[in-house]
Amino acid sequence: MGTYLFKYLALCFVCQRADCSGPVYVPLCVVCLAGLSYNNAMAEQCIFCAIAADEAQADVVYENDETVFFHDIRPKMPVHIVGITRRHISSLATAMLADLPYVGALLAAVPAAAREAGLAAHGFRVVSNAGGHAGQEVPHLHVHVLGGGRLGPMVCREA
Repeated sequence: MGTYLFKYLALCFVCQRADCSGPVYVPLCVVCLAGLSYNNAMAEQCIFCAIAADEAQADVVYENDETVFFHDIRPKMPVHIVGITRRHISSLATAMLADLPYVGALLAAVPAAAREAGLAAHGFRVVSNAGGHAGQEVPHLHVHVLGGGRLGPMVCREA
């Protein structure tokens, strides 16, 4: 992503607040910068960030400059891969407009990862959990790519 000079910015690039008080060289307001600082602090302790930086082991299926896809350590289907952004974003629920290129790169890489995992011929499901009630276990934006057999209903019904 390029560097832009927004000395006289009328709206924050991320939250569109008119009272943006971001620094001269960054098109973000203080509210959005606080979120970025939180994400950067989380990255220091994040297992997915360690995988993205080749500091932790993973059975990698596919990777490019922005994403890494690897086999889940607790698969729910015969083929279950996890795709992550190399940039730390806590979840889809906390993603901001400035994160759009990274979220887009993650989704754009799914077909290539699915092909590498042998899922292209019969189909696959892509799931992203955001928050505790959704089942998100690692606070880093990721998608689960599931396949290798018939998938059940989208939502489990409790009796």
